[in-house]
Amino acid sequence: PRNFDDERNKLYLAVIEMVKQYKPKAFIIENVPGMATLYKGQIKEEILKRFRDMGYNIDCKILKACDYGVPQMRKRLIFMGIRKDLGEPCFPEAQFGPGTDRPYRTCRDAISDLPTRNTELGSNEDVYSQDAVTEYQKMMRKNCMVLSNHVATNHKDFVKETIALVLLSPTPAGKSL
Repeated sequence: PRNFDDERNKLYLAVIEMVKQYKPKAFIIENVPGMATLYKGQIKEEILKRFRDMGYNIDCKILKACDYGVPQMRKRLIFMGIRKDLGEPCFPEAQFGPGTDRPYRTCRDAISDLPTRNTELGSNEDVYSQDAVTEYQKMMRKNCMVLSNHVATNHKDFVKETIALVLLSPTPAGKSL
């Protein structure tokens, strides 16, 4: 059974040691959401206790990246700590999605301007196949016209055939992929 001081948990112990050593005004740590309930929440509670004992007000919350403009449905457990003499942690309100006036950003919003890689793998430096179309693409490109690291994996034929089966399969309720 895993416990807080288990050798396999060195990463969190290292973060705690860094905060202890450098005494930052504030810090943010992220991890998988399952950590909040691991061993009935004991790991999470021990992390909170250790940072409180070091002089930090700390809280944690599961946030979704898509609520903050990232085109990805990804949940993360976020720990936010602030030195006790400076205030309390305060998580930002969602900026996108339900309850806001901005819809979630989609993968299409993010990558529809990238050249396809049907026949060639690409290179470490390339050019965009079209102008930025979406607000997100314009924001990410800024004034850059060079496309970096858009290189496809050289899949074996059986992997390509499997991917083709997934892409050709029907989608629920007529939704497109």
